[in-house]
Amino acid sequence: MSRFLRITILCIACAACRSNGFLPEEVISGLRVLAVTAEPPEIAAGESTTMTALAVDITGTPITIDWAACTLAAAPGQTGANPKCITNPTADYLIQVGSKVPSSQPVPFVMPMVQMSQLGGPDQSDGFYLPIRLEAAADMDTVTAVYNLRYFTGLQPRNHNPTIASVDIGGDLGATAIVEGTPGDVPAGGMISLSSTFTADSIESYPVLVISSTGPPTMKMRTEELGTDWFVTAGDVSPTSTAPLDANTTLDLSKVTAGTKFDIYLVAHDDRGGTSTAHRELIAR
Repeated sequence: MSRFLRITILCIACAACRSNGFLPEEVISGLRVLAVTAEPPEIAAGESTTMTALAVDITGTPITIDWAACTLAAAPGQTGANPKCITNPTADYLIQVGSKVPSSQPVPFVMPMVQMSQLGGPDQSDGFYLPIRLEAAADMDTVTAVYNLRYFTGLQPRNHNPTIASVDIGGDLGATAIVEGTPGDVPAGGMISLSSTFTADSIESYPVLVISSTGPPTMKMRTEELGTDWFVTAGDVSPTSTAPLDANTTLDLSKVTAGTKFDIYLVAHDDRGGTSTAHRELIAR
């Protein structure tokens, strides 16, 4: 599963976070950057996209984000963003995109003219990516994350973001869809299943280069896989990542008392850096 679930957020570093270090990663207990969605998710030099972050702070403190693109290539043997993209926030290889932008505000971005050598090596989908650095701040807390924006090399078709069709909770009475803005009832101290579905056009095919020891390289079409990361502010999720063929995950509410209102967040990924997110509220009864 990890080959597509780690495409977007590569690094999360906290300073003065209000989180409990003993809680698992999928339980949100302070300031977190969960995902970035770019629309469109694959662009060439000179083309535009709009990026939106999913950043969460359980205290409700307003979150602002400093955005910057990093044109420093990864060191030989490294995968993903060069660590200096994170540790040197004012370096000349960082292109400032937005300063102190409210977290819910979309940010426009134009892909700069870059050399392929600045984008590092290709991933398993033959994709090249420009790292986008985010520094989120809420009061005295800061979180630094990196999103990989896919660079269009000319191979068609381009990638599109997957679309989450529904978010369902299940129990003894079967599955029930829950929608944004309408909290769903769940049993305090019990256990439920969570699942997501995608629209039919979310799964796409794309070309990859196949190297053969007996002949010249050839192009082959590959069908991408989708996956979902689950995050909660209460309870215990297992497994924390699912794919459409094993879409159910379990939310253990054995330590959640009646009357507790909490959130679940979904981050859906495809093989090529496409992302979509969803948020739902639940109430333990």
